[in-house]
Amino acid sequence: MKSAKKMTKWIFIGLFALVGSKAKSQNVDSLVIKNYTPSIVVKVYEIVSKVQTPIPAKRQRQFARLFKENDSLITALIKNGSAVSYIDSVKASTESRFDSLLSTKENYKYYIGSKKVDNSYPIALTQISLAITYKDSIGLNDSAVNVLLTKLDTLKQMKASFNAQYPDKVFDSRPYESMIMTNILTEDQYSLLLNLKNKVRVKSFAESDWKELVQRGLDKNYNKDSTLSSLSDFYLARQNVYDRYAHDKIKQSANMTVIYNNRPDALKALIHARRNPGNNTIGQSYNW
Repeated sequence: MKSAKKMTKWIFIGLFALVGSKAKSQNVDSLVIKNYTPSIVVKVYEIVSKVQTPIPAKRQRQFARLFKENDSLITALIKNGSAVSYIDSVKASTESRFDSLLSTKENYKYYIGSKKVDNSYPIALTQISLAITYKDSIGLNDSAVNVLLTKLDTLKQMKASFNAQYPDKVFDSRPYESMIMTNILTEDQYSLLLNLKNKVRVKSFAESDWKELVQRGLDKNYNKDSTLSSLSDFYLARQNVYDRYAHDKIKQSANMTVIYNNRPDALKALIHARRNPGNNTIGQSYNW
C-alpha cells in the first residue's frame, strides 16, 4: 500500500513538473490535479496542450468530470459483459461530446493537434496511394498515374529519411500529399477521391450522434434519414477540408470554421444539450 501511495505521489510530482515547464496557456487547473487521478489529469493536459490557448479552470473541471464519468461507465459496461460493439458506440458518443466544451477556434486547434498525433498510418493509406488505387473511379489517365507513382516513391524516401534522422518522432506526410493532389488532380477528381476515402468513417460519426439524440429524447424533432444524411454531409465536409488543405493552414482553418458555423440543426441541439449542466446526465439518468 505504501509503495502504491509513493508511486502515485511521484506521478503527481511528474505531472506538476510537466505542466509547470510549459507556458501559462498550457497549465492544468490545480484543482483538477488535486482531485482527479493521474490518467484524468493527463487527458485534460492533452486537450489544453493541443488547443494552445488558455482554457478556463471551470471548463477544465468539466472535461475532468466528463472523463471520470465516462471511464466509470465504460468500466461498468465491461464488468457487466456488454457487447464490444455497444461499448464502442458508447465511447464514440461520449467522444463526440468533448468538442461542445470548446469554442470554434479551440475545436479546430484540438482537431488539428489530434491529427498531428495520429499520423503514423502506412504509405498504402496516403492520398497518393488511394488515388492510384481508385484511378478508374476518379478518371485518372496513365500519365497522371505515372506522375503519382513517382511522387509516391519520393514520399517513401522522405519518410525513410525523416525516420532515420528523428527515430522518436512521427513523420506527417499530409501537407505533401495535399499539395501533390492539388497540383495533379482537378477539383472534381480531388473531391471524388476524398469522398471515397472518408465516407465510411464519417457515417459512424453520424450514427453515433443519432443514437445520442434518441437517448436524450431529442429525436422527436428530426427525421432519422434526413438527419443522418445531414450529419454525414457535415462530417464528410469537415474531414475533406482537413485533408484537402493540409498544406495551407490558413485556408484549412477558414473553411473548417465556415463548416462548423453551418453545422446541422440536430448537431446544434446536441451541443446545446451537452453544454447544459441539467442535460449532462452521463452515468446518471442518461439512458445509454
